[in-house]
Amino acid sequence: MKKLMLMVAIVGVAFAVTAQSAKINSSEKRKIETKSLNSPDLTTTPFEKMKVETVTVDGFTLQRVTFLPGWKWSENNKPSVKTDYCTKHHLMYILSGKLNVVTNDGSKKELVSGDYTVIEPGHDAWVIGDEPAVVLEMEAIRNPVK
Repeated sequence: MKKLMLMVAIVGVAFAVTAQSAKINSSEKRKIETKSLNSPDLTTTPFEKMKVETVTVDGFTLQRVTFLPGWKWSENNKPSVKTDYCTKHHLMYILSGKLNVVTNDGSKKELVSGDYTVIEPGHDAWVIGDEPAVVLEMEAIRNPVK
């Protein structure tokens, strides 16, 4: 009796897996959409020493932001946006270079290539050294830099 129950259970699992596979392998057309940041939908230079390359795929936006040596939010962006600190919420991956970030409560962090970070509104940031800092900005999905 136990063997029969085990066999029924195995057949049931196999049937469930096959049924799920059938859904995946249905004749419904699947979509793969690809774009390259090497040929962005939009390239802007919203502030001095800063370039933003934007792609949107299926409603999701990704930006590659390049900060040139000497860029500092409080010097290059603040005069135009007229706030004491950056008010953007950032979710980003550092591709290359280094950035220093200081929050309005005094917390400090050096970001380097390979770092994946969240930076809340209320911060200043600047490039460290002579190499541009290049980041992938994912929070831009909700608030693209224009």
